[in-house]
Amino acid sequence: MDSKGNETVREKKGIIDWTRMMLFILVPLYHLAFVSGFLPLLRIYINSQQHRAMSLGSFLALTLLIYPFRKGQMQTIKSWYNIMFVFAGIVPCFYIFFFYDLVIEHQGMGFSTNLEIFLCLALIISLFEGTRRTVGIGMAIIAVGLIGYNLTCQFFPGMFHGKEFDIDRVVYQLMLTNEGIFGMPTGVAATIIITFIIFGQFYQVFGGGEFLSNLSARVAGRYTGGAGKVAVIASALMGTMTGSTTANIAAVGSFTIPMMIKGGYRREFAAGVEAVASNGGQIMPPVMGAVAFIIAEWLSIPYLTVCAAAVLPAIVYFAVLYIQIDLEARRLKLVGLPKDKIPSFKDVMRKGWFHIIPFCVLIYFLIIVGYTPEKACLYGLFSIFLVHLIKNKGCINFKEIMKGFETSAKAAPAVVTSCASASIIISVVLLTGLGFRISAMLAAIGGENVLLLLLLAAFACFALGFGVGSIAGYIIVALLIAPALIKAGILPLAAHLFVFYWSLTGFITPPVAVGAFVAAAVAEASPWRTAFVAIRLGVITFLVPFIFATNPGLLLKGTLWEIVWVTLITMVASFFLAIGLSGHLLKSIDWYLRLSFFVGSSAMCLAMVIHLPWLLVPSTGLCLAALAWQIHKSRSGTPVFDTISE
Repeated sequence: MDSKGNETVREKKGIIDWTRMMLFILVPLYHLAFVSGFLPLLRIYINSQQHRAMSLGSFLALTLLIYPFRKGQMQTIKSWYNIMFVFAGIVPCFYIFFFYDLVIEHQGMGFSTNLEIFLCLALIISLFEGTRRTVGIGMAIIAVGLIGYNLTCQFFPGMFHGKEFDIDRVVYQLMLTNEGIFGMPTGVAATIIITFIIFGQFYQVFGGGEFLSNLSARVAGRYTGGAGKVAVIASALMGTMTGSTTANIAAVGSFTIPMMIKGGYRREFAAGVEAVASNGGQIMPPVMGAVAFIIAEWLSIPYLTVCAAAVLPAIVYFAVLYIQIDLEARRLKLVGLPKDKIPSFKDVMRKGWFHIIPFCVLIYFLIIVGYTPEKACLYGLFSIFLVHLIKNKGCINFKEIMKGFETSAKAAPAVVTSCASASIIISVVLLTGLGFRISAMLAAIGGENVLLLLLLAAFACFALGFGVGSIAGYIIVALLIAPALIKAGILPLAAHLFVFYWSLTGFITPPVAVGAFVAAAVAEASPWRTAFVAIRLGVITFLVPFIFATNPGLLLKGTLWEIVWVTLITMVASFFLAIGLSGHLLKSIDWYLRLSFFVGSSAMCLAMVIHLPWLLVPSTGLCLAALAWQIHKSRSGTPVFDTISE
């Protein structure tokens, strides 16, 4: 079921049931066997391109078995168009897998045959349909549209004019090389991302999600407005596993949103909190919507470097959200959760302490031993099974294991199809040189004004991120926008994180605002009001990227003093901004004090971005003066006007 009660998957009937269940088990098992290195022990040797082809083909089949042609439609695989799409997807992939020697021969000759042209066309059609069903029509149109641009770019004027490429050359690039459909994003999805998806799904199935929720309730539930704070902490913790805005809302929002409404929050506010908190799961290490792995591959840097750089901005993000929730709860005079709803820490740990072990194992092999992310994740997954076995005193719960494989197989298609479509985008943009020309245009417009360039880049990322998922959105903007930022002197990692943050703004910002709309559906609230509440609560998403783009200390790059200084100023500015946006501190704040907090905090952020230390003095002074006056008025009982507006 989706948030509106529509059927999103087909009913299991007869042979369809068995087909899907077999794929649910075999597809994850195959990927685990490949990543673990088990297949060579069986004298089965598979090249990376063959594996990517097998992965894409199997998940395309799963996509067409799981997702209906239209939302709310009940249909089976027996539909002629579904059968067509399945074969159009798996046959080209199986061609790469089983006839790889022939593919290598054609790679050496630099051409593609008529059969390969036909197979490539069929794969593109199947991938278009799979992407449309999982990610949305926007991503599918972009991928196919760019292929059309590749074939016709010689007819475009100005900066969009490109070299003429015939269909044979385009198919060769897309089908036969590791720089096309089976390129880097598909490779990352077929190894690292799928392993982490399986890890996260089994962790939740075996009770890890419930443990994190109970732990969140214990940590924050007893404080003022505890329901909202539980939502923030639970979404942050869940985001370390799912790394998906909508998945976080589905997993956490189903119980936190009703809890917040029952606790006294307005429906739009409750939905906005969950949308922003779940979107924050995308920037919370270690998964980061799976983008962390792609950034590491793209920049050829260790995965842990990406995670370490993302820690402080994520902390600032959730700290500002937490403060706004606290101030809103105090304005509404809300109390914490009822005592009967807050489990004791002793009970939480007694019943679920073993759920901490998989994370410890993952961190140990990732950081201490230095294994690759997928290998470390395999050991973490093994520890999940071992803990499950010990917990059940040696008995294996096959029902839970089957559910783990099933949820893993259902969670992966959207990621794999979006990565494959993103691979097409990368291939076309690199082949035509479009990315270089767009970056050059941005650099020319921005000139030496870094702030103007960042503003242009932010707007471009915001626009290009509409209608696509986090992975696809990041890849598009990283390919087109990040090079211009790097050329302007911004650190490559900072540039990629900047475009990643801004590509996520579409999840909470109209007209798309998919995260806000999904949360609003759960809360039965107004989608547009929820989206505007989410913008206010998630305002730090828009500001922090500008700060770390020009102050890499926030990414743990630089001296200890630089790191401490930029973190302190960012936290202070964020605190004042949260007060100004919430409109409450001890009592409701007059409009002119709200304006003072907003202007002062914004000026502090601007001073950090354009490196004007002297501006910090008046801006901080303005905020401190407003703070002192508000405290004085609150303590003296001076009446204040309630100017809260939503």
